[in-house]
Amino acid sequence: MDKSKPIAGPRHRRGFTLVELLVVIAIILILVAIALPNFLTAVTRSNVAKSYAEMRSLGGALEMYFVDHKAYPQAALVRRELSVLLEPVPYIEELPRDPFDGDGRPRSYDYGAREIDHPTRWVL
Repeated sequence: MDKSKPIAGPRHRRGFTLVELLVVIAIILILVAIALPNFLTAVTRSNVAKSYAEMRSLGGALEMYFVDHKAYPQAALVRRELSVLLEPVPYIEELPRDPFDGDGRPRSYDYGAREIDHPTRWVL
């Protein structure tokens, strides 16, 4: 019996070449470069819409306060982040937070008031 090894045929390579991998990575980067600005624009538009909705909600809560008390909250109350809208009668469930908190710390909106002549006027 002849125990000689058969002559090896062509090698079958598995895997991808470096050029193929670079082409795939380039395609993925191009797709990300196209999609990322659209995503960031959508996030910004969403935050702006949320801010508008929260301002409308605060305006509605202030109007309900006005109906009950025949006056808007005094400027001294505003400096306490409008907690008067939360208790004793909850005109709003919670005070809204700024959706543009880039550093991760939750911040609430700044509220302010100034007296013009004698009445208190509010701008939201």
